[in-house]
Amino acid sequence: MQRDRAVALTRELVARAPEGSIAGIFAGGSLGRGEVWACEVDGRLDVYSDVDLYVVARAPSDVDGLRAAVKTTAALDTTVPGARFLRSADIGVYTRADLEAQPLRPGTADLALHHVTLYGDDRIPAGLRNREAAKIPMEEALYLLENRAMELSGAGPDGEAHARLALAQALKARLDVYAAHAIVAGSFAPTLAERARDVRENPPSTLAGEAREQVRNAFTGADDIGAWMRGRNALEERRRALAALAGAWRALAPAALGTDGAPNVLLARRCRAGRRFSNAREVLRIRRATAQPLWRAALVAPALSRFAPIPALRVDALARVYAGESHDGHAFDGHFAYVERLTRCFGFTDGSLETRARMMHGALS
Repeated sequence: MQRDRAVALTRELVARAPEGSIAGIFAGGSLGRGEVWACEVDGRLDVYSDVDLYVVARAPSDVDGLRAAVKTTAALDTTVPGARFLRSADIGVYTRADLEAQPLRPGTADLALHHVTLYGDDRIPAGLRNREAAKIPMEEALYLLENRAMELSGAGPDGEAHARLALAQALKARLDVYAAHAIVAGSFAPTLAERARDVRENPPSTLAGEAREQVRNAFTGADDIGAWMRGRNALEERRRALAALAGAWRALAPAALGTDGAPNVLLARRCRAGRRFSNAREVLRIRRATAQPLWRAALVAPALSRFAPIPALRVDALARVYAGESHDGHAFDGHFAYVERLTRCFGFTDGSLETRARMMHGALS
C-alpha cells in the first residue's frame, strides 16, 4: 500500500514537473528498507510511516521548477483502498551533487542497497557509495535524538487516530535511543531486523540497566505495534519516551561533543555558544526561509549571535525535559530567553514558546 502511494505521488509529480526535468525518483527510508509501520484498526490499516521521496533533477537549472511541482504534489490526498496514511510524504529535490553531499545519517545510510526506484535511472541511487551505516559520525546520534524529541513533543493526541500515531512515535523513539547508542559505538545497522538482533546479542556498552531493558521491550513491541498500543496512554508514553531520549542524549553528548558537564552546559556547547561570528552569519542565512528582509536580520544578528539559531531551536524540546528535572530553576533561563527573542524577531509570535520554537524549526528544515 505504501508503495502504491509512492507510485501515485510519483505519477502526479512527473505530470506536473517541467518536461524532461527529472533524472530519477526513488524512495528511501522505511519504504526503501521494507519496514513500513502499520496496524489494523476497524478493518483497515493505519499507516504510521511516511514516504521519503528523492527527486533528482536532470540539471541544476531544473531544480526550481521541480520544487514548485513538489509543493502542489506533496499536499495531495493519495488514498489507497484499505489504508489511512497518518503522515504526509516527505519529498526532496536534489541535483546529483546535492544527493552525493547529503549528510550520512540513519535515513540516508546504505541508500545504494535500500531504495525503491520509481522513475528514471536506477543507477543514481545504486551509485551512492561509501555511505555505510557503520560510518555515521557520532554527532549524528545527537541530531537523531534532538529531532525525535522535537517531533514527539508536538505529537498531541488529538483524536483516536492521532493518539495512535503519538504512541507509534513514542515506540519509535525508544528504537532511536538504541540507534543513537549504536552510532556512537560504530555498530549501527541499517535494517530494523539487524538492530533487533544486535540489541539482544551485542548491545553497545553505553546502553545499560533500565535503558537497555526499555529498548529491548520496544523492539519486542515493534513486532506487533497494534498489540503494544492496546491499553497504553498516549500522553504518558510520550512523556516516558521524551525522558528516554533525554537520558540517551545526556549519556552520549560527552563523547560526541568532546566535553562533559551538566545538561545546560552541554546544550550550550551543542548550540555553539560564544561563536559569535559564525552564529551571526547563520542568523543572516535563515532570513530567506522566514521571509525577513536583510536589513532586519542584520539589525538582530548581533543580539542573536549568542547561540546558533537552528541548533537552539532543535534542542528546545530536550531543554524542556532537563529544565523539568533540574534542581537549579535558572539553569536554562538563557536558552529560553534566546529562543523567545529569536522566534519573536523572525515573526513566530503565536502560541506558547514551545509551539513557536517547533513552528520556526519546521519552517527552516
